[in-house]
Amino acid sequence: MAKRKNVNGSEMWGEKNKLAVHVASGIPVDFFAASEANWFNYLVCRTGGAESNRQIAVACQANRLKWNPYGPGFTTPNGSVVRMSSEREVFDWAGLPYREPWERL
Repeated sequence: MAKRKNVNGSEMWGEKNKLAVHVASGIPVDFFAASEANWFNYLVCRTGGAESNRQIAVACQANRLKWNPYGPGFTTPNGSVVRMSSEREVFDWAGLPYREPWERL
């Protein structure tokens, strides 16, 4: 493994996110550190494609919620943070039907 540069040409090798490349194959590998508090949001965000994540964010905005994909959960209109305890709960709070990781665009 070796460090890999992002699209802006900068190395990303921080405490929580690392961009690498498998030297022998050239396959890019991203490492993300999650905590127990943000595990399910990270899991949904990182296993979903950009479109799936956009759909979650847009659905939340329509319900006056803010999705914090790298945080513990959703922020409500009064500023309370609701921690997610499953992938399904992320979709429920967004008001979307649950999608398995392979179904996320």
